Amino acid sequence: MKTKPKKEMMYIAVIAVLVILVLILLSFMLPKNKKGQIYEPGVYTKELQIGEFTVELEVSLDEKGVISVDLISGDIENTMYPLLKPSVEMISKELAAGKSVDEISSSEGSTFTEKFLLDAIEEILQKRRITDNNNP
Repeated sequence: MKTKPKKEMMYIAVIAVLVILVLILLSFMLPKNKKGQIYEPGVYTKELQIGEFTVELEVSLDEKGVISVDLISGDIENTMYPLLKPSVEMISKELAAGKSVDEISSSEGSTFTEKFLLDAIEEILQKRRITDNNNP
C-alpha cells in the first residue's frame, strides 16, 4: 500500500481545519431561540378595513409578549369611529401588563370594536409565535 506524500496530507489537514472553522462560525451566526422565548421580537403591522377606511394596527413584541399596540390611523377620522382609539389604548395596556388576548374582557359599548382588534392582534401573535419544543 502506498503512502501519500506529506504535501497531500498537509492539504487534507488544512482543508479539514477550515471546514471545522466554517462550521463553528455558522453555529454562532445562526439565530438561536433563547430558552423561554415565545415570540419573534419586532414591530409588526396588519392592515384593517373599517368601512371605507383603512387603518394599520401596529403590534410591538419582545420575546415574552406584547410591548404595545398602536393604531396608525391613516385616513380614518375619530368622529366616525370614536371607540377605536380608546379600545386600542385599553387593549395595549392590558397586553403590556402580561394578559393574554383571551384574558381581555370587552368593555360595555365597544364589544364589536375590541373583538375586531383582538382578532387582528391574535393573528399577528400566531404568525410570530416561535414553535420550538424547548419552550415551556
